[in-house]
Amino acid sequence: MLKRPVSSPRQRIAAVLSVSLLAAGTACVAWAAQPARSAAPTQAPSASDAPAAVSDTQASPAPTPGRSMVPPRYPREAAEAGVTGLVTLLLDVDREGKVVGVEVERAEPAGVFEVAAIEAAWQWRLEPRLEDEPGVAYRTRVPIHFAIDQPQADEGGES
Repeated sequence: MLKRPVSSPRQRIAAVLSVSLLAAGTACVAWAAQPARSAAPTQAPSASDAPAAVSDTQASPAPTPGRSMVPPRYPREAAEAGVTGLVTLLLDVDREGKVVGVEVERAEPAGVFEVAAIEAAWQWRLEPRLEDEPGVAYRTRVPIHFAIDQPQADEGGES
C-alpha cells in the first residue's frame, strides 16, 4: 500500500488524528443535513383534528371559535403552475393553546408547500385542551389542503 511504512510514533499519531478528524467532520455534515425535528411529543398524536382548507393565493382555513389560524400563503410558483397538494403537520401545543413545535408528517408533492404551511402554523393559536386540569399540553395532526379556486362562469350570460 504505502511505499514507505510510517515509522515514527509522531507520524502515526498525526495519521490517526487526521483520519479521526475526517470521520468526525463527515459525521457532523451528515447530522446537519438531517431534516429538523421538533421536541419530543408531550402526548401521543391524536386523530385528525380540524383540517384547514387552503385555496388560491391567500386562502383561509375557517377559524373555529377560540382559535386564531393565519392562512398559509399559496407559493407563487405553485399557483402559476397550477400545482395542488396536501401537507400534514404535527403541532405541539402548550397549555394556553400556543403552537410550540411544528413537524411535517407528510407532504404531497414534497418540497412545494411545506414552508408556507410551517410559517402559518407558527402563528396559530389553538384552543387549549381541557381535561381534569385548566389546560393540558398536547400534540395534534392538522392536514392542510392547497387547491386553486376555479373561476366561476357567469350564470346569467352576457348582457
